Amino acid sequence: MENSKSLEASYSSKTNSTVVLVEPSNSSTGNKGKLTFHLALGAIVCFAGSSLQFGYNLSVINAPQSVIEKHFENVKRFKEFLWPFAVAIFAVGGMGGAFIGPYIAKAIGRKRTLMLNNALAISGGIFLGVTKMADSVTILVIGRFLVGINAGVNTVVAPMYLSEIAPINLRGSLGTLNQFGIVSGLLLGNILGLGEILGNENGWPYLFAITGVIGVLQLCVLPFCSESPRYLLAIKKDEANAIINLQKLRGSDDVQAEIQEIKMDAEKEASQETVSIIETIFKNS
Repeated sequence: MENSKSLEASYSSKTNSTVVLVEPSNSSTGNKGKLTFHLALGAIVCFAGSSLQFGYNLSVINAPQSVIEKHFENVKRFKEFLWPFAVAIFAVGGMGGAFIGPYIAKAIGRKRTLMLNNALAISGGIFLGVTKMADSVTILVIGRFLVGINAGVNTVVAPMYLSEIAPINLRGSLGTLNQFGIVSGLLLGNILGLGEILGNENGWPYLFAITGVIGVLQLCVLPFCSESPRYLLAIKKDEANAIINLQKLRGSDDVQAEIQEIKMDAEKEASQETVSIIETIFKNS
């Protein structure tokens, strides 16, 4: 009986010690879940400057349709062909932007890609804003095509940037900001497009030009945001800058554990075969 009790005590002691060993240490995970200033800044910039921008340009064209059709009523086949073409060219630009976005982000970085993308938003906003003054359908189409490319790049690179700067336990919640920004932009475009606000004869050029203002604001704030540590370490092999940017994002100097995780993930990805979109399309042809 005594031997049985001693065996039970020994087993219990070993079991308890095993449980203690697998418990995560507070020192290694305590700083990973914080919503720091630099992390919040990056999330807000992506929300307001990229996702909201896309949703806004998607919806803003609808409300002033009758006003614009009246303005160009003397243009041949405007209502039957040119106006639908101006609306649809946004999607064509979006496909192109979504295709080239990942390649640019890999070449120059996530943050720089978003900064460069604002040139399209600003130039597109200028084209759209002067459409009435220039009385040109061509300028309208060019402006819509430029903001379409901007939207395509944003839909690919902004979620990529957010997922790479966010800690694991906040990655899901911050990732939803992309969808929330899009629907917020849809709502904003429809509200500002009301006839009583900007969806009228005098206001529709300003309604379209707002996209350029959003681009300017994002361009001014992005330099203060951190670059993706994953990009710096896994692609650029710049460990020093990766550590600096990760420390800003986490609000802590203790980031070596996460740096090692990024290195391990990069090694796994490097060992896997990558297939491009073109190769995927023509693989079985």
